[in-house]
Amino acid sequence: MAIDQLNELKDKQIEVQVSEDLQKEIRELKEHAMGEVAVKVKEAMKQTNIKQQELEEKLKRTEEELQLLRDLRSKSTESEESTHSTEPFEMELHIRVVGPTGETSTEGNQRICNSMKGDNTRLNINTEAHVHSTNQSVHHLFGYINTIKGCKIVDVLNTDVSVNIKIHCFTRKAIADFLKSINGNEFQRETSVLRECLERLEHINGHDVVASCSSESIDNTRKRLDKRGVTTDFTCGNHQGTQCTWYCSDHDTFFCSACKDSDH
Repeated sequence: MAIDQLNELKDKQIEVQVSEDLQKEIRELKEHAMGEVAVKVKEAMKQTNIKQQELEEKLKRTEEELQLLRDLRSKSTESEESTHSTEPFEMELHIRVVGPTGETSTEGNQRICNSMKGDNTRLNINTEAHVHSTNQSVHHLFGYINTIKGCKIVDVLNTDVSVNIKIHCFTRKAIADFLKSINGNEFQRETSVLRECLERLEHINGHDVVASCSSESIDNTRKRLDKRGVTTDFTCGNHQGTQCTWYCSDHDTFFCSACKDSDH
């Protein structure tokens, strides 16, 4: 009888020990899970902050481009012949592949540069062609620029930060058409297609492909245009005395905030 009681007590002690071990394991699992959640939340917040900074930078560059386009449009009565020059205006378009954590993808930039500089690269391509490779996507994207009258791509340079495309514009209208093109919906959609091609075909991860003019080239162009008497007075036709501050690429129209709220 005593032996049976001892055995029963031993079994209960084992059960108690097993139960304590199980509870300890559960606690450790919970702590580990909470730690993982905290890390993921922290990483998600970091990603959000990075994307917000990138969006702010992108909006700032777009605002500079549209401001120059607006100023060019503000003097529409100027004849095209008077703005034609043997010395071209030099614009510089920067293409940058942004990696998953906001860093520059040097591999993505190099791939784009190689495609543009390749022996089989021809920039006067058909922009209606079906895109099914990275090369065709690059050609399709820059075909929008190459078809602009008075606009010519003259050089491509790969840097640590971006692919820099040097573009000569021989008329004021060519500058305006170039700025209109790179801010249009079709051009912006093509950057998304290029990103998808890089990811799907080249296995180069990136969450965005950013195309924008360098601030330096915009400032230099503005200085030259100011010497020619371009005015920055660009008021809305519907609301007298109100400056136009918005641009619609679908209708290629500038308008004030009131028109934006009512018509767009």
